[in-house]
Amino acid sequence: MERDLERLFYDSARRAGGLPYKLVPSHAGLPDRFVLWPGGRVTFVELKTETGQLSAIQREIHRRWAELGTTVTVLYGAAQIRAWVSAQALL
Repeated sequence: MERDLERLFYDSARRAGGLPYKLVPSHAGLPDRFVLWPGGRVTFVELKTETGQLSAIQREIHRRWAELGTTVTVLYGAAQIRAWVSAQALL
């Protein structure tokens, strides 16, 4: 199921004009993806199934990044992926 969500995210972001990349897990807790958008905007995304949960290390990494002013968006399931990508395309 998670593989299907990653494919949906990738395809949706590309159609919306973004360049999505999968982060190689060189450090535990890093977000799954980042997307380069027109205008130089960069977003970081963690993908979860509808019932998925963040691990303790993911919560800690997201907290540390937030302290630096960087947001990690967590998307749960296909509906949230579609809605989020659609909203990003409008920015």
